[in-house]
Amino acid sequence: MQDRSDHHRRIPRPHGFLRLATVLLAPLRPTDDAETVRKKIAATATYLDIWLMRRTVNYIRVGYSSTSCAMYRLCKGIRQFPLDALIKVLSEKRAADGVTFKGSAQKDRGGIAKLALNQFSRRYIFQRITAFTDAHSGRADPFPALIDRDQKNPFDIEHIWANDFSLHAGIFTDQQEFQQMRDTAPALLLLPADINRSLQDKPYGYKLQKYASQHLYTASLAPSAYVKRKEPRRC
Repeated sequence: MQDRSDHHRRIPRPHGFLRLATVLLAPLRPTDDAETVRKKIAATATYLDIWLMRRTVNYIRVGYSSTSCAMYRLCKGIRQFPLDALIKVLSEKRAADGVTFKGSAQKDRGGIAKLALNQFSRRYIFQRITAFTDAHSGRADPFPALIDRDQKNPFDIEHIWANDFSLHAGIFTDQQEFQQMRDTAPALLLLPADINRSLQDKPYGYKLQKYASQHLYTASLAPSAYVKRKEPRRC
C-alpha cells in the first residue's frame, strides 16, 4: 500500500467516525522506533481512508454504531503487527472488501457512477476531488483550507447548472431528469461562499468567468484557465 502519512487528516470525521485514534494506534508496539510508528500509522490510515471512502460513495453509513464491530475486528486483527505483516494484512483486506468504488452488489449500490449530492457526501467528496486535482498538478495542497468551516469565507457546493429547466430544455428530456442530473457529482463544484452566493442562477457562460480564477478542478471548465499555463500533469 502506498505510504501517504497525511491520510489521517482526510478521514471523514463529519460523518461521525470516532474511532480514528483507536485504529491508528492498534498496530503500534512500545519498542517501535519513530520511523516505524510513522509508517504503521500511514499504512493503517491509508487503508482506513479507502475503506471509509468506498462506503461513503455507496451511501453506506460510517458512523460510530455502524462501524463498531468492523473496527473492533480490524483492531484485533492488526494488534501490534510488524510493519511488513501489517501492510500485507491490510492489502488483503482491501482486496477482499465487497464494497468498492464501483459499487456494492450485496447492498445494491452503484459506486462513484451513481454518486450525487446527498446527506452522506455533502462537501467532503468534492473537497477531496478538488484537493487531489491541485496537489497532483503541481500546486499546493488546498485540503486544509477546503475543509475549514470556521474561516470567514468557507467553501460551499456550487451547482454548475442554474436551477431553471427552461435554460436547459434542449439537453434534458424533462424536469425530473434535469433535477437528477443537476445533483450528480460531475455537475457540482466547490466555491468560496461569497462567490457561490453571488452566482446563484446566473447563466453558465457568466459563471465560467468566475470559475477561471478558482482551484484547478473548477477552473478547468473555463478555456481562459489554460492561457499561458502549463497543462495539468496526468494524475
